Amino acid sequence: MERTMNPKERATRSRFDEYEDYEELGSENGGEGEGLANALGWFSIGLGAVETAAPGAVARFLGIPRRDRAIRSMGMREITAGIGILTKGRPAKWMWARVAGDVIDLAMLGVAAPSSQRRDRVAISAALVGGILALDVYCARRLAS
Repeated sequence: MERTMNPKERATRSRFDEYEDYEELGSENGGEGEGLANALGWFSIGLGAVETAAPGAVARFLGIPRRDRAIRSMGMREITAGIGILTKGRPAKWMWARVAGDVIDLAMLGVAAPSSQRRDRVAISAALVGGILALDVYCARRLAS
């Protein structure tokens, strides 16, 4: 006999709970692109939360002058894209928004590099953004097809 869930259990159950086998995750509505989009959506929310809550720490890490408004606005952009990706059935447009955001991030890192006291960290951050940009483009193209 199957046990019924109380309202609290039902509210905390995610759509991922319905998959018994991990390999099935993301196999509907876009296959591999859907699963990758979900991961990138959560990444966006996490990165955006850090940029929004602690812009000074981000600036110190990069060795640049504090620009709280600019860093917080970049964080809000990340959070918005993440929410868009996670709440849409086919989030290709939101993935393209992430691509545009990555290009902006690379430009901002390029502007910040000459005045940075930690150019090594700026360079590593730019390389990471470049890698994420490649994933975002791959995922967006996969979802659009």
